[in-house]
Amino acid sequence: MNISTEFPTELAFQHGFEQFDKAYNGIDWICPAFNFAAALAQASMAMGKKFILKEQGTQFPNFYQVILGRSHLAAKSPTLDRATIGVEFLKRNIDPPENINIISAVNSPEGLKECFATHQNGDPDDPEEWFNPGNGVRGFIQFDELATLLAKTNQKTTSGISVELTRIYNPSPLALENNTRQNKSYGEDWVVNIFGCSTLAWYEKFITEGDFTSGFLNRFVFYLHEQQPIKSRFGKMDEGAIGMWQTRLKTAMIESLNRRNPMEYKLSDEAFKHWDKWYIKIMDHLLEKPDDLKREAVARIASQVLKLSLIYAVLNPPDNKVTLPQLESAIAVGEYWAACSGATMEQIDLDLNVKAERRIMEKLIEKSPNHEWITVRELRQSINTKSMSSAVFNKAVEAQIESGKIEFHLNENNKKFVRIPEDEV
Repeated sequence: MNISTEFPTELAFQHGFEQFDKAYNGIDWICPAFNFAAALAQASMAMGKKFILKEQGTQFPNFYQVILGRSHLAAKSPTLDRATIGVEFLKRNIDPPENINIISAVNSPEGLKECFATHQNGDPDDPEEWFNPGNGVRGFIQFDELATLLAKTNQKTTSGISVELTRIYNPSPLALENNTRQNKSYGEDWVVNIFGCSTLAWYEKFITEGDFTSGFLNRFVFYLHEQQPIKSRFGKMDEGAIGMWQTRLKTAMIESLNRRNPMEYKLSDEAFKHWDKWYIKIMDHLLEKPDDLKREAVARIASQVLKLSLIYAVLNPPDNKVTLPQLESAIAVGEYWAACSGATMEQIDLDLNVKAERRIMEKLIEKSPNHEWITVRELRQSINTKSMSSAVFNKAVEAQIESGKIEFHLNENNKKFVRIPEDEV
């Protein structure tokens, strides 16, 4: 299965997103992936829980998105500016505006905590109350605030939160050195921006469980940026174009607020046949993945594709069915997400390996400071199994033996010994 990290611009902005794209045409330092993520987050917020797609369970139009990029492409200021400008426009054009109090950006961990505070009694009965602070308000998060907030609010894993989340996109100096030597791209000075439509409790649940690499990460879809020169930092948004986009969004929002029960959508017969074929292809692709982490990451893409096709359909009334062109566009974007997720998981794998290699070297120096031979078993027993699995340990030791950083010896009884070479300092 051939999936590319090249963003499918034309397909991505079909079916309701064209005007959002046109609104930012004069700002050439904002990439299509960012525009699309901002538009998608706004649409998801507006639709809330009032639209569902009955396919592979009940799909709500909710997304958890991560934009990874160099600092000049995904920095904090342009992220918040681009993400919030559409929301502010929406608020100005809702009557009365105080009914739509979306907190879309914050400048402190305290502000983020207020923004994502969980409502005491679950979701409010009145849909309009969903947008009030403290009622599970959804919005945009920049990485620094998220990491700091989690470190402050979750005492069980305070010490590890920032480290583990940072490791997702900002590898250790040793990893950077190795990647540079191997002529690979690496995450120097990267910025992570998270577009969410959930509550703080959702984040805390997975962080508390320490579920960084499976449950937490795989519930996001990823966008990747390549480093590009900045042509201009100037450009004015076309409010006429954004107005046309927001008109569609406003219509969906008003319709959702006035309904007690969700509006149900289905795939058209033609779309269902196409979906069935693509889903089988995705499942076949999963079998090629070497571990559960990557398989789960790609598996979730199928659900995200359905969610996106639902948003396309809602933005193009009046038929309550997802059409084939809408599904095809969503699939094109979904394959891009799958490619980006795979690239991100590879970076995480690299970081985990580097961390393991460093830990092994520290223990080896501690156990044999004068280059004494020790058994591999003894070395393994000196490292907590909760912090490093046997599979990761074995892989890291093999890598260091191959690179010459660790010397290996097998005696006549097939007992394995290792030590730091005498010429190593």
